[in-house]
Amino acid sequence: MQEENNTLNVLNYPVYTLPLKQLDNTRKLLINTINQYSYCIAEKDSEFKNTLLQSDVLLPDGIGIVLAAKFIYKKKITKIAGADLHDYLLKKLNTESGTCFYMGSSETTLTKIVERLNKEYPNIKVGTYSPPFKAKFTTEDNAAIIEAVNSFAPDVLFVGMTAPKQEKWSYQFKETTKCAIYMLYRCCF
Repeated sequence: MQEENNTLNVLNYPVYTLPLKQLDNTRKLLINTINQYSYCIAEKDSEFKNTLLQSDVLLPDGIGIVLAAKFIYKKKITKIAGADLHDYLLKKLNTESGTCFYMGSSETTLTKIVERLNKEYPNIKVGTYSPPFKAKFTTEDNAAIIEAVNSFAPDVLFVGMTAPKQEKWSYQFKETTKCAIYMLYRCCF
């Protein structure tokens, strides 16, 4: 087991151990979550595993990860779900009159998200894009997604497709997307 100042190596994954308020907000971060389900999938899918390992921040989203840290390594870490990060970032953006962009889901769902955000977080400017529903995006699909995100240039990009597709896509296009600070997967709202 290796422990750095803000991560604990749990089952060979560098899991974030600090409170959310201590996230580095001076640079773009690729933020993913790991739970027992994603761990099992990643152990069988090397591309997905690499994506998780290359995350700037890998949040302990499942009780299985928290218990592994406790029982195997005798370390206490706090579960931080993707929904916790989503809530934290929305509150932060609302305070700062920031911007966020939701990529993924249907137009109907995205419309409901925007309506709810406008009520609960009125200081946030929100953009959305509903990509085609398919297993693999074409070059043209990816170009359209990136154009939509980059035209808006959000502070936070929330990607909500299905795992592990969303993690792989976000890792592949991290440097291409104009997102000021964070990228998050599996957003829940």
